[in-house]
Amino acid sequence: MNVVPSGGFWYNEGEAPIERKTASNVPGSDTSAMMYTDDGSQAYSNMQIQFTSKVDMSSMNTFTVDVYVDGTTTTGTAPVNLALKLQDSSEGTPWTNQNVVIQDITADTWTTLTFAFNDDASMSRDDVDRIVVQFNGEGNNDQVVAYMKNMVGSYTEPVATLYTDVTFTVNTSTIEVGANGMYLGGGIIGSANEHAMTDADGDGTWEVTLTLQEGVTGNYIFLNSPNDGGDWGAKEVLTGQECADGQYDDRLLAPVGADDYTLQHCFGSCESDGSCPAAPPTGDACTHTLYMVDSYGDGWNGNAVDVLVNGVAVLEAQTIATGFNAEATFEALTGDVITLAWTTGSYTSEVSWSVTD
Repeated sequence: MNVVPSGGFWYNEGEAPIERKTASNVPGSDTSAMMYTDDGSQAYSNMQIQFTSKVDMSSMNTFTVDVYVDGTTTTGTAPVNLALKLQDSSEGTPWTNQNVVIQDITADTWTTLTFAFNDDASMSRDDVDRIVVQFNGEGNNDQVVAYMKNMVGSYTEPVATLYTDVTFTVNTSTIEVGANGMYLGGGIIGSANEHAMTDADGDGTWEVTLTLQEGVTGNYIFLNSPNDGGDWGAKEVLTGQECADGQYDDRLLAPVGADDYTLQHCFGSCESDGSCPAAPPTGDACTHTLYMVDSYGDGWNGNAVDVLVNGVAVLEAQTIATGFNAEATFEALTGDVITLAWTTGSYTSEVSWSVTD
């Protein structure tokens, strides 16, 4: 890896070990590569390239690397991406003063990624001596095996960084907000509890304003009372709706414009004017039962289903682990809309189900 300032470097791989693999042991490659393994045991796993001297940002501020994520090794719902983070290792909490560039990755495909730290904040630093390498985000215990090769450091001319204040609002009139409050996170925003939102006037519409780089785009999501940075179960469910984007059905932020502006939302729905759909008719509560059947008797072989009531998940990843049948119960009112969202596995012809009240 040609990323060496004067004095050399070494790897800190205590959390995500790396191992040199020959071409015959690297998927889709005719050359050797470094294998990165996150076994899911730590929520903030990463590997670090630790330099023995400071990086001169005026001569090396850009890093290019070929990467491959083995899709068969990923678990959980963390986004498939790679983050490079510039840090000063002498700081007690270097992650509070780091410059981050995140690039999305398509699993099972070799991709060349370029990380240019040529913005104002990065170029002003003279204390960088560490590059943190982190696949598939942080604040989660998801597993991943990835490969890297041909990492090269170079220089890109600085650009004047332009920023815009973007206010995100979300109407929560269709849900009960939990004790931890509302949060904005996911995708390019960060962890499940990345940015706390406020409802100063108590009208049920929560908001937060972020200063974002002009032109930036990517996914984001609202979360109801997450317990920690990896609590993705608190996210709104947009599955099947027109505003659901990407493999995790998050929202998509259009490229940030030059003038400050506000984006209005409804939790769990695609309205963009700050309103929410009319509440469904109220009625008596009723216990419903989801009956799941496997005709062969060996479980659902990776098939699973989420049950949503009015767009909110009430049962998640229901399946038959082994055997012929299983069941689960949930509550719904008369007039509620019940929908199912499927994860497809093997032997779907053996799968059947019913919902009764």
